[in-house]
Amino acid sequence: MANHVRVLILDDVPSDAELMVHELKNENIEFNIKKVDNRQDFIDAISSFAPDLILSDFRMPQFSGLEALHIVKEMAPKTPILIVTGSIDEETAAECIKAGAWDYILKQHITRLGKAVTNALLLKEEKEKKEHAESALIENITQLQGILGSLRETLIVVYDAEGIHKFVWASPELDERYGITYSQLLGQSVSKLYSPADAIKRINDIKKIFSTGMAIREENLTRFPNGSYWHDTSLTPMKNPAGEIIGVVGFLLDITNRKRAEVDRTQLSTAFEQVAECIIITDTYANIIYVNKAVEQITGFTTEELLNQNCRIFKSGRHDTLFYKNLWKVILSGKIWTGRLFNRKKDGTIYEEKVTISPIRDKNGMIINFVAVKKDITEETRLERQLHQAQKMEAIGTLAGGIAHDFNNILAAILGYTELSLREVKEGARLHRNLEQVLQAGYRAKDLIKQILAFSRLNQQEKKPLQISLIIKEALKLLRASLPATIEMRQNITAKNNLVMADPTQMHQVLMNLCTNAAHAMLEKGGILDVSLREVVISPEEIAHYHGIKPGVHLKLSVSDTGHGMTPEIIERIFEPYFTTKKPGEGTGMGLSVVHGIVKSHDGDITVYSEPGRGTSFHVLLPCIESETDNEKNESSPMPHGEGTILFVDDESSLVTIGKEMLEQLGYTVIAKTDSIEALEEFIKAPQKFDLVVTDQTMPVMTGAELAQKIVAMRPDIPIVLCTGFSEVISEEKAKAIGIREFIMKPIFMKEIAFVIRNLLDER
Repeated sequence: MANHVRVLILDDVPSDAELMVHELKNENIEFNIKKVDNRQDFIDAISSFAPDLILSDFRMPQFSGLEALHIVKEMAPKTPILIVTGSIDEETAAECIKAGAWDYILKQHITRLGKAVTNALLLKEEKEKKEHAESALIENITQLQGILGSLRETLIVVYDAEGIHKFVWASPELDERYGITYSQLLGQSVSKLYSPADAIKRINDIKKIFSTGMAIREENLTRFPNGSYWHDTSLTPMKNPAGEIIGVVGFLLDITNRKRAEVDRTQLSTAFEQVAECIIITDTYANIIYVNKAVEQITGFTTEELLNQNCRIFKSGRHDTLFYKNLWKVILSGKIWTGRLFNRKKDGTIYEEKVTISPIRDKNGMIINFVAVKKDITEETRLERQLHQAQKMEAIGTLAGGIAHDFNNILAAILGYTELSLREVKEGARLHRNLEQVLQAGYRAKDLIKQILAFSRLNQQEKKPLQISLIIKEALKLLRASLPATIEMRQNITAKNNLVMADPTQMHQVLMNLCTNAAHAMLEKGGILDVSLREVVISPEEIAHYHGIKPGVHLKLSVSDTGHGMTPEIIERIFEPYFTTKKPGEGTGMGLSVVHGIVKSHDGDITVYSEPGRGTSFHVLLPCIESETDNEKNESSPMPHGEGTILFVDDESSLVTIGKEMLEQLGYTVIAKTDSIEALEEFIKAPQKFDLVVTDQTMPVMTGAELAQKIVAMRPDIPIVLCTGFSEVISEEKAKAIGIREFIMKPIFMKEIAFVIRNLLDER
């Protein structure tokens, strides 16, 4: 080999070319190096520079390694050319070798470059000396020792046509490693080093080289006394001056450590594939170099779509720049970062995951990679929120129950005295009108308490014939005061029959939720909030377009806005619990899911139509009913009077006074008590004296239910009316199970109790 070896480097990335130069300088050879980065300069350099060896990149913007191989084959066919590339598959590598490449080196294994270059130069020199016979090669082996000494971990073997081999040189340190000197192997057949199957293959390869003159390169497992070793083997024909093949030279480079590392990586990768958590390995710039199967399953991306992509592909937009800056600060300092991330799947779905990112160091302590272990906790977080919501609702329920009881007692006094006063004031007088307004406000307050109890799930809802038009008017009246003047409210009620069997509080909740959502969509620019109610007939043929409704006459309640609208992706999820497009603090994501549940529980259906920038319309279908119930008839009937003796019991003295006066004005004789024990003693004195008992539930010492049980034990036939502002202890079903005939929620209205008492006495 010449003292100064001329090396031509073809690479369009200066830093990669410099890396090659650096590796060459580590060898005990003086190099004269020329670097080019394009086709024309490459052609000119082959002519003017006359390189002894060429190193070429494989992928360049306008010039490929294969083209370089073809040019070298035409202009300098004897010049070794090695392909140096970042990645290459087996098929392409084979194509390169076929096109004339002497070797290929992956850039991530660049430290192999020096050995590969030395091997190539040696092989070139051997080819140049092909005119020497095998004996000449052996005679000159001493002269070649200086050159071969640089071939660490290498064996050189000469084979004849039958596969009988002679070891002509080996690295001195290999004697100890393999447990046998190469002199002991001289004249041995290939079966000495290989398994029977591999030996047959090697002999066939040698025969093929003798017949075709083509070189062969492969990896083989070789057997020695100290164990088996992997070798990167190059088999090249050796010719005499006449051009006849007289042998095959084999260069065996020990790659055992590399193969073991590959096995370790394969085993590690196999283990990673079985892990349920996502595992992602990146370079120091967050470019993905490995993902396990769990990543595919959770994100929807395939491995091919993710490899060489930056982790920004998962970015959701939920975290600001400072968040990522702090994350990088931690991992670049060599520490482990643990936290929660919101990321985006391939289909755009946002999911939450718990992440641990750890640095990977090389043997010198330098950070070369990062590994992230990630667990999808979206469902876990949703359950946590549900639990938190349930605990919050429980607390609200406890508070609501206490408020309901006390407030209903206060409200009962206000409404009771108002009703009594109305009976003493001339109808049409200003005072009469004022008192009627007080009474109407009391009705709304009573409904408000019902809503609070319903919201906290402490009040059993009851369905009854309901005029939806009244709910619409009441809801819009409440909304008008809270909406900005930029939102115009319109109502269009055309339905002649607007009766449905529904719970009024829940219908009010449906309308208020839809209207407040519509108003929220128009807060910035204003717009029109339109509420309409009309009758529609759903035919049997149209049922397929709806869910859960039956053919017949329905009321169609529509709430429309001219706001920003929604995309199809949002519309698909609009009724999911906890899904919301509002900012934190502006909504829980429960409103529309509750609305959907209420509508379905009323045998109805709800649909939505929306376009971005063109507003949104919600349509609620509820089945109509034809006739009113007795309760509605009572509303328009005169207040009934009667006669008989009534025992009235309540621990609030003001309510006792009001109740006594109300019932006496209706014609009844009333014995009133503020103590349940005294009331029981009064009843025991003369059980047959009383025609009916009205008792409060929540009283000290003895509750209304306990009092009723004792009275029923003495007089099973006597009607008992139980009144309560709120009680977790007794419900209407429990009350009737112990013999109580009617269950009334406070505050009690005079007309309501008049009909209840009259009906009970008439039944007797």
